Amino acid sequence: MCRKGCFFTASANYPGMEIKAVAVTAINEKDQDDVACTPCGACRQVMAEYETKQGNPIPLVMPSGSGAYTVTKNIATLLPFQFEAEGLKKG
Repeated sequence: MCRKGCFFTASANYPGMEIKAVAVTAINEKDQDDVACTPCGACRQVMAEYETKQGNPIPLVMPSGSGAYTVTKNIATLLPFQFEAEGLKKG
């Protein structure tokens, strides 16, 4: 399931519950390389909005095929210039 779908489902079924961390995985049966599986831009935006809404960082774990992994301290690390509702209020 797409990460943004997971966030929407979690929010609908467990309103008010904090998301502690997210892991992104994918299987490529052809080759096992060291490139981490990263979320797409739309998923990054949705995750960043949830992180802002809950007021706490959401670490992201991205494993690669070789057993190595990358961990970010928060979603904002992946989307430093995210769209924010506060930007609409400026005029």
